[in-house]
Order: sequence, then structure tokens, then C-alpha cells
Amino acid sequence: MLLVGLVGLFLSGGFFGISNTSLGIGLGDVYVDSYRADVYLNGTLEEIYVYRIGASGKYRMLYRNIRNMPISSQKQNWPYVEAISIAEPQGTVPYIKDWKGNVTVLSKDAGEYAWRIDSLAELNEAGCFNPAMFAAGTYSIDYIFRFHPFLECDRKFCHWNLMLADIHLPYRQVAIYIHDPEDLLVSLFPHPEMKYRREDNAWVITGSSQKDELIEVEMLLRTKAT
Repeated sequence: MLLVGLVGLFLSGGFFGISNTSLGIGLGDVYVDSYRADVYLNGTLEEIYVYRIGASGKYRMLYRNIRNMPISSQKQNWPYVEAISIAEPQGTVPYIKDWKGNVTVLSKDAGEYAWRIDSLAELNEAGCFNPAMFAAGTYSIDYIFRFHPFLECDRKFCHWNLMLADIHLPYRQVAIYIHDPEDLLVSLFPHPEMKYRREDNAWVITGSSQKDELIEVEMLLRTKAT
């Protein structure tokens, strides 16, 4: 199976996590109110971002970046990421800008915005573009990716470093579900330190993240996972 390692650049969110007072300087006028990641050991990652924007007419794009592996629609001979789908807020245009700079607009009859997206988006970016600018409010974006990452393995175990974010706005709430029905996960180490528990067939990690704080989970897996 395939395993995941990625970096997200987002507006941040949370469950019971950080608040304006705990951050000291506040969450700001745009952040992710909650972030949920469902990780499957076949390489699939499903993400739900709930973004909160406090100022109208200031932001045009909500997006995430993958820094440590290229996004590609074609099979590669090195670690890469496939962007499967984006479920966008009404009135926005979902897009992908791959590692070569090619922009793919995932909405019918919205190809006219490709040049605008190309001028604004970074390489290895997936997100949603709003031609009219975002009004203040809450917006949800769902992403599905499939990862083909590099794994460090010996005869018994494989090491998987799942990096979800390193440069980002505050995440008020974070929940990461690692689905493990076959008990292939031997141990895990969240960074920063976050609570985790076994819940049915999944490991559930919960916490929060301040601005530009690394969000990462190191895992030791049985070789059967590969």
C-alpha cells in the first residue's frame, strides 16, 4: 500500500483547540476553524477544512500546498501526489497547479479563470478561487489525494513521516484519523505533542496548532502495510 507524507499551507482550525486568548495575538481575520484528516493505508487522504473569514472583500483564494512531493496527474517514478477531487464552496472555482506549473480547473465552464489562477497560485497547490472575493463567513472545502511516497523500511518495519503543515495560519482545531483495521500501526509520535487514542478501527489524534507550527505524525508500521 501507499503511505502519506505532505505539507499543507492553509487557514487554520480546530476542535477544542486554541482560541484568540491562547494565541495571544488572536486568530486573525482568516483561519481554519476545524481541520479533519482521514488517512488510509492505501495512500488515500481525505481532508475537510472549515475556513473562517472575518473580513469581506479581502481574500480571493483558499488553498493548500504540498511541498515535499510534486502533484502530478501522470504516473511518476519518484514519490508524487495525485489530486483526486475538490469539493468547493458555491460560487468558487476549484483548481490544481502541479509541480510543472500547469493549471487544471476542475469546474465546467470556468476555464476563463485559469490565467488568473496561474498568476496567483504557487506550484503544487490545490484550492478554490473566488472571482468576486470572499465575503465574511464560514467556508468548507473537501480534498481527496492519493499519495505515492518514499518509505524507509527494514525487514520488520516501515517508517512513515506524515507532515501535514509547516507554514500556515493558526489551526484552532485539528483531528487526524489514521484508519488501521488490520493493526498495522506499531507506534506513533505526533509533533507537536497532541492527544491520541484508539477508537474502533482508527487512531485519533486531536489538538491545535499555532501559526507556522509543524503538524506532523511519525509512525512505525509493519511491513505488511507496504
